[in-house]
Amino acid sequence: MKQFLIWWLIIGIAFAIDGEEGVIANEFALYHNYPNPFNPVTTIKFSIPETQRVTLKVYNLMGREAVTLVDQELQAGYHTTKWHA
Repeated sequence: MKQFLIWWLIIGIAFAIDGEEGVIANEFALYHNYPNPFNPVTTIKFSIPETQRVTLKVYNLMGREAVTLVDQELQAGYHTTKWHA
């Protein structure tokens, strides 16, 4: 079984992305994925305080990029994405 670490970069977050309507986040945050451990799908929740380009990537234990989950402009608020490992 492959093992992955979840790291995040917000620079500027492709699977389904959902936003919570009318809820504005006041900070950058990456929450624990759930379920954890998972097989084969996990949900990752994060928040951004303003509209901007967001990139969310998963790296393996060797520090190599395994997959880019999100790379697009998103509105301020709370978002989730599912990772099908």
